[in-house]
Parts: sequence; structure tokens; C-alpha cells
Amino acid sequence: MSYSQKNQLDEHVCRQACSKEKKEYKCKFCWKIYKTEYKLKIHSRIHLKDKPFKCTECKSAFLYQQLLDKHKSNHEKRKLKKLEASKEATSQKKSLKCRSKKQAKRTSVVREQCPTIVLEQL
Repeated sequence: MSYSQKNQLDEHVCRQACSKEKKEYKCKFCWKIYKTEYKLKIHSRIHLKDKPFKCTECKSAFLYQQLLDKHKSNHEKRKLKKLEASKEATSQKKSLKCRSKKQAKRTSVVREQCPTIVLEQL
């Protein structure tokens, strides 16, 4: 289509824009308006208490995948802290064992060299 005058083109553009009705999706609970059916569906979970995203490690459930992902990362952080704590405890135990063995060796050497001093110290 060609238009001989600019105002004819403007009228055409306006008619096209006005004829396309913008579809609105209203929430039947709070009357919020959404542009897409999907966004309304996601929003309606709030009212329906629908939490489709379940944690596999505990009984928690969430409205959104992002919240579940954040929750799972907290599980991972806790596991890492426990692992680090257990590794630290293990290394401390090993260190104590090594120190006690060294101490035992020193004590036995001292006892062999001078048993009377050792008895006096005890």
C-alpha cells in the first residue's frame, strides 16, 4: 500500500495500533494485571500456596526455581563447613597423637637416663 500524504500513513498506523487489542491477564484473587498468561500462572502460585519446586534433601518447597537453587546452595555450604570441620578435627587429632608420641619418647628417654629426676617431677 502506498500513501500520497503523510497524514494518511499516520491514520493507517494509528488504526493498526488501535485494532490490536492488548490482551490482559487478571489475577482472580487480587486483580493484578499481567501481560502474559505465563506470568499470571506464576503469580497465582502465591494465592494457591502451590510450591512445585521441592528440595530433595529436606521437606522444603518453593514457589520459584531460583529460591530452590539458593536453598540447595545453603545445603552445600553447610556440608562444606562440616567437611572442613571434620578435616580440621582429624588433623588436630593426628597432631595431638604425634605430640603425645613425641612427648612419650622424650619422657622414656629421660627416665632411662635419670630415673630419680623423673620420679621427683611426678
